[in-house]
Amino acid sequence: MADRLYQNAHLLCPATGLDGPGSLLARDGKIAATGDDIIAASDAETIDCHGKILCPGLIDMQVFAADPEAAAKGGVTTALLHPRRGAELDSPSKVRAIFAGNRGQTARTIPMGAATRDLAGHEMTEIGLMGEAGVPAFGDGRKTIADTAVFMRILTYASSFNTLILNAAEEPRLTEGTCATMTDLSVRLGLPAAPTFAEAMMIQRDLRLIEATGARLHIPIISCAESVALIADAKARGLTVTCGTTPAYFALNEIAIGEYATFAKLRPPLRTEDDRMAITKAIGDGVIDIICSGHHPLTEEEKRLPYDQAEAGMVGLETLLALSLNLVRDGVLSQSALLAMLTQKPADILQLSTGRLSIGAPADLALLDVNAPWKVSKESLVSAAKNTPFDGLPVQGTATQPWLGRWA
Repeated sequence: MADRLYQNAHLLCPATGLDGPGSLLARDGKIAATGDDIIAASDAETIDCHGKILCPGLIDMQVFAADPEAAAKGGVTTALLHPRRGAELDSPSKVRAIFAGNRGQTARTIPMGAATRDLAGHEMTEIGLMGEAGVPAFGDGRKTIADTAVFMRILTYASSFNTLILNAAEEPRLTEGTCATMTDLSVRLGLPAAPTFAEAMMIQRDLRLIEATGARLHIPIISCAESVALIADAKARGLTVTCGTTPAYFALNEIAIGEYATFAKLRPPLRTEDDRMAITKAIGDGVIDIICSGHHPLTEEEKRLPYDQAEAGMVGLETLLALSLNLVRDGVLSQSALLAMLTQKPADILQLSTGRLSIGAPADLALLDVNAPWKVSKESLVSAAKNTPFDGLPVQGTATQPWLGRWA
């Protein structure tokens, strides 16, 4: 890889404490130096950052389709691809194919291995062999591993290797066939709905299991006040649990579905205003560890259906940064604390060497203009799918084309 010297930058890295003017030298895809007086080889490419923020590339811990162009536009250099129907990622050969597909891309996709064969929730996959192939985490994507005996067996095995396990937080026997949160609004709209405690029940079960096994658990999305309370208590007791959320759950509430707006149909469904406020507070308090996009591209045909029949999901790679920056403007987080949730903390959870501007770390970098205004619109999104509930929203914050370093 060509050497690059980034000059006239504002270096910002929560992991190392960098927060001020400086330069950075990347040599052979690794960070070689940071500071003011860096001497580079004469053939190094020089990049003038014009005072913008140079930081580690963003790490997104929940995407459901590889979309490197959208990731690059959002400043995301690493995206964790979750298994799904048709792309189960349940064997070493399948995960190797994802790694091989990164060649020549503008953003890196890393696979999350399926924890059970065919995502059926019954038979454990070859977790050890997929781990040897480079998979950093395992779970069944949006499918909850509901069989308690099976999930305890997975956690017990994973604890022997300090392997990270993810599990979607919903009790499927309560949520199957539903598309909304059980409130007065869902009753008025006549939508099949489930209570928010369907999420909390599964979290409570999984916390008890990691207490028994000592395994590491990450809950990809939490969306309600009861879940916040459970996780805060678990962390206070020293359990090895982390969790995330997406901008939808701190920026929107159930009112966003309006008159059956299917682009606001998500999974879990949008919650009440009290839940939205609890999620926002949990981000500021550090109960929620990371913010992810939940990027799930869907076609018009999959969304332009009656509300209860439409697919749930939204695209989010391109809007992750801008929507998250609203937390800084609202005083919920400092800029450095937000960046930690988007870089350092997901890297730590996944045990990756990136997510920091450390000497010897991969030179996965992004250049941010946190004040650049733009409007979320179908026309502005480069993703092939346009299913966003934030269409028409004015936002601030852009990233240039990110740069990928060398991991090996």
